[in-house]
Amino acid sequence: MDAVWGVIDFSSSINSQVIAKKMVESMAGYDLVDIDSEILNNSVIAIGHQYILGESRAFANPKKIDNDFIYAGNCMLDNREELLELLDCESDVSDVEMLFKSYTTWNNDFVNNVLGVFTLVVYDIKNNECKIYNDHLGNRSLYYFFEHNSFMFSTLINPIKSTNRLKIDEKWVTASMSSTSPNMSIYEGLTPYENVFQLPAGTYLTVNSQGVRITPYWDPTKISIDKNIKIDEIKDISLKTLNVCIESLVSRDVNVGMTLSSGLDSGLIACIAAPILDGAQKHLYTYTSVPSSGYEWNKDQYFVDDEREGVAKIVDHFSNILPKFIDYDEINAFDILDEMVTKLEYPYKAVQNIVWLNEIYKQAKKDSVRIVMQGQFGNSTVSYGNILTRVYDELIHLRIDKALKEINSFCVLNGVSRKKALHIFVSEWMSRHKSSKKIELSDIVRKDLTDKYMISKELLKSERQVGGHYIDDRYQRLKFMFYQQELAQLSVFDTRFELMYGVIIRDPLKDKRVIELCAKLPLEAFITQGIERALVRVFAKDVFPDNFDFNIKKRGRQSADFTYRIKRDWDRIKDELVSAMNNDQILDYIDVNRINHLLTMIRKKPEKLGTTEVTEILIICSLSTFLAKS
Repeated sequence: MDAVWGVIDFSSSINSQVIAKKMVESMAGYDLVDIDSEILNNSVIAIGHQYILGESRAFANPKKIDNDFIYAGNCMLDNREELLELLDCESDVSDVEMLFKSYTTWNNDFVNNVLGVFTLVVYDIKNNECKIYNDHLGNRSLYYFFEHNSFMFSTLINPIKSTNRLKIDEKWVTASMSSTSPNMSIYEGLTPYENVFQLPAGTYLTVNSQGVRITPYWDPTKISIDKNIKIDEIKDISLKTLNVCIESLVSRDVNVGMTLSSGLDSGLIACIAAPILDGAQKHLYTYTSVPSSGYEWNKDQYFVDDEREGVAKIVDHFSNILPKFIDYDEINAFDILDEMVTKLEYPYKAVQNIVWLNEIYKQAKKDSVRIVMQGQFGNSTVSYGNILTRVYDELIHLRIDKALKEINSFCVLNGVSRKKALHIFVSEWMSRHKSSKKIELSDIVRKDLTDKYMISKELLKSERQVGGHYIDDRYQRLKFMFYQQELAQLSVFDTRFELMYGVIIRDPLKDKRVIELCAKLPLEAFITQGIERALVRVFAKDVFPDNFDFNIKKRGRQSADFTYRIKRDWDRIKDELVSAMNNDQILDYIDVNRINHLLTMIRKKPEKLGTTEVTEILIICSLSTFLAKS
């Protein structure tokens, strides 16, 4: 999808041509076909085109209307047919044309009428004011920087960085390094650079000489349960919504693919998408990450490291699925770290997953696939549901008989004693209300910095607000579906992979319509008769092949051979690891004792390095590379 960037000075003229050139040069390395811009004496507004959805090259984007407005945007609208009728447009009109017409028809209220992915920039030249709209889920990253009456914005950070000396944000880096999880930020809107902010999902920005104002326009955490929905209606309502959302993606006149595992969420998408595509005589391209040929795994463990067998149950059921299993045999996570830090613009921590994601999108491009679906957001929406949350909800509403019935059914289904289940419930309930609870931080980050920014307190605050635990209250469940920091991070990776490989990455389980459905459904839609994740395992069960394994006691693991690959290539990469770890810049953030400990293990005891240590090493190398490039 296209990228947008620009600068507006609200008080004086600027050297527009020079700035425009620097911004364009900063986008080198991404898969842009051409670049168009509108340049005034005080502004530059540009679009880098990818032309994925058959956009007309004759249509101006950016588009200047007389001397009053400049519009610029990128989008994939999911309710095209509805908008064609509402806006009285010809059937061959492009999405971005409809986006512009939506705004001129409804002004700010256009966000209530459009669905899908969009960024819209509207510069009111006469009133010297600019508005930028982010879609409901913030699918595409959008950054902004305001200083001395000069406002810069961009899909990526590079165009902003090209004309400014940006400082690293110590607070952001400290928070990011405080854990070795893939999560990079605990602060809404912050980025690795001071005063460069990311526009949150479901908001629009207004900027003029007085400064920047952010206005939220959509918040699903305020949605109430629809008490009129009956249990026997849940299946039809859910499947209808899922079918509409997935059909709006696969009905485009381009090749469609998806990342496919043996799990519930991607399986659900494949089982709905394949028949729709088959009806249009089209294929569904699927991509599955599998371990390196030399890797051995214990098949009795909780994790399923090679998901070929589970994927085959879906692939064999649909004749129009074209599967590919991606093993990227000669590559490890460190091999692509320098390139990924450059292209992602972040000191990323998802070191275990980035390598196979990159290979999948690279293969999709080779296959001329232009839309790649994924289902990673399903844990927050359709496949949410833990038995203890249902029991908790029934108890706080004094429905003790229902609580006992659910826990009894769960115990029978899973061979767990009721005594053990109740013990776990009480333990989790007490932990939930424990006022002295502390968050354990990573060993790699400097303690004086985590104390300075009170990171542990901030993480605890976040944990108590956002769901995904054994026991969640309703607000936590809703926040789990609309957590700005998670949405922002997803957009960081998706946007950059889109621009790298000329694809559009969409998760139909992160659709506004799916989230609104899940927000209004009763909890028994997700946990019923003791069955967890029931919206998929019970109400959507019929869309799956009869032999599909709904067992959730085992989970697929796409990067199981992460440590094996590093150790396999140890002699080749060891010196580079040591060099990155010896970068003095990392001492501003990383604990020197932990660095020395890891360096000792690298030099003297590499055989004792486990996944934890290898992950820490690569995260530190990612930060080191980022700092060296910044």
